[in-house]
Amino acid sequence: MANEEEDKKTGAEETPEEKKGGIKGLLAGLTGKKRLIVLVAPAVIVIGAGAFFFLRSSAPDGAESAQDVQATAEADKGAEAASGDVVKKGGSKEQGEVFELKPFVVNLQDNSGTRYLRLQIGLELKEPVSVERMNSLRPKIRNSLIILLSSKSYRDIGNIQGKYRLRDEIVERINHVMKGDKVKTVYFTEFVVQ
Repeated sequence: MANEEEDKKTGAEETPEEKKGGIKGLLAGLTGKKRLIVLVAPAVIVIGAGAFFFLRSSAPDGAESAQDVQATAEADKGAEAASGDVVKKGGSKEQGEVFELKPFVVNLQDNSGTRYLRLQIGLELKEPVSVERMNSLRPKIRNSLIILLSSKSYRDIGNIQGKYRLRDEIVERINHVMKGDKVKTVYFTEFVVQ
């Protein structure tokens, strides 16, 4: 009642929309820019909050910061550079130690045009061999494999039987270089013919 008496004294009259109350009543009392702000501000806040929570939840659990990822990548590069192109991977009792070699890219012997083979392999060893020993044999292993791979044609390695034969030949070549029966098997981790 006191508010009604004050409104009457100031000469302000309530419109029928203001008497209804709620948002319509609130908007009816506002003009132009104020009405726009009242309508747009909540929408902007809701959209911004939704975007924040969406982007925050889209990161995988336990995600690392950009600095952590960069530090890990640099440490990996440093470890690989220190060990040449031989990278030692862990092994188990069922699986021996696995050493990965950097990719080989060679021309294939084809009369139909120029074809390339990009091959990356992992060597599973029967008994432990030091990274230093593998690095000392690296030039001999790579030389032997480059000669073997560049002597092949697409017809030789284009089917599954050819890939198995190639794998066996690689094992034989590396065992010859390592002077003994050290390599258990070879894993193709990348095999692309172009």
